[in-house]
Amino acid sequence: MDNKTPANACHRCGATAYRPVIARDASGAMTPSGAYRCVQCKLEFTSIDQWRHSGPANSASSWTQGRSAA
Repeated sequence: MDNKTPANACHRCGATAYRPVIARDASGAMTPSGAYRCVQCKLEFTSIDQWRHSGPANSASSWTQGRSAA
């Protein structure tokens, strides 16, 4: 059996799932914010490619847990 990471997996932790980030909008309603969060390491991103390909797994990058460092 292979120990390869699936193609559709987080580049940091290898998790195979993410969920939309829900936040309050200007009217106070809870709506999707347009961002997503890895279910395991809590990496927050706006593009699935950022989740899959932003550098090798577990490397330091411009992303931190839950927020962008920018």
